[in-house]
Amino acid sequence: MIQLITSRPITISLEQRVLLHLLRNNPHAHTAYFEPNSTNPTVTLETEEPNISQPQTAITHIGPISLNWKKNPHPKNLLLTLPSTQATHGDPNCYPAPVPLGCQIQPNGKNWVGTAGAPIQFHDTLGYRHWGFITNAHVSAIPKNDRERRIHQPTDSKPHIGYTQIVAYPNPNSPNTLDVALIDSKIASKHTTAWEILQIGKPAPTWTNAAPGTKVMKYGRTTQLTHGNVTKTGVAAKINYGSFTATFIDLDLIENTQSPFSQPGDSGSIILTQNTKQPTALLFAGSTYTTLAIPIRNIAKNLKISFTPN
Repeated sequence: MIQLITSRPITISLEQRVLLHLLRNNPHAHTAYFEPNSTNPTVTLETEEPNISQPQTAITHIGPISLNWKKNPHPKNLLLTLPSTQATHGDPNCYPAPVPLGCQIQPNGKNWVGTAGAPIQFHDTLGYRHWGFITNAHVSAIPKNDRERRIHQPTDSKPHIGYTQIVAYPNPNSPNTLDVALIDSKIASKHTTAWEILQIGKPAPTWTNAAPGTKVMKYGRTTQLTHGNVTKTGVAAKINYGSFTATFIDLDLIENTQSPFSQPGDSGSIILTQNTKQPTALLFAGSTYTTLAIPIRNIAKNLKISFTPN
């Protein structure tokens, strides 16, 4: 049985309220975050329209603040829609069971692919334990029947490796913290997926919070193994889902340096610390220069999850 979990945040901090206020009052802005080292309260607003006359200050819940403006394309979810010339690039390989994660997956009957992020143990709302992997809800979609619950590797022309069990899909009408799907990979009494990630191995059993400057890595189906630095936390952003736009709060932001940290098809990748392999966030969106990810803490607030198999 598929379980739908609300993605509405439990609480919204004063800082996040300020960022939401600024995004509402500046509709051409799509991303907002506080600059941590500024002398006076300062927020950077990103926009695709740099030629519009921009205010330099704003009155907010915490008083007057300064505004910086930065040009950057509107972030969108990082599905790879089929058919695509990118479909043969990256890692579209078919892996034998037990399948290592970080691989390409496709939900049954859908015209897109994404990434199986990381091995995970989780409990459903009835208390039953499941063993499988984590990805994005926009990768799994919301299944309407048992066939649509099937997740295949690498495409739905191959046998399925799991069933969508829990989905937390974003709501276009309220602030969001989740875009998460949990997949049960037990089929015919056997687990089809391994407790490891391609080129990374087993993740650490405990997750951690990222901070600006945290060095991170991920393996995804398109850009494969990439490394980067978290540059901002507590980010608010409007994410383009194609048919709607969803506003998120409390995201981590990773900026590209010499090469892209992520590209379409990497949705669902888990982001880990480089030195300790601790999960920090779930990659789900980005633009030309940035990657946005959902901190594991917000997933753990809503779902009973573990990164250890026992």
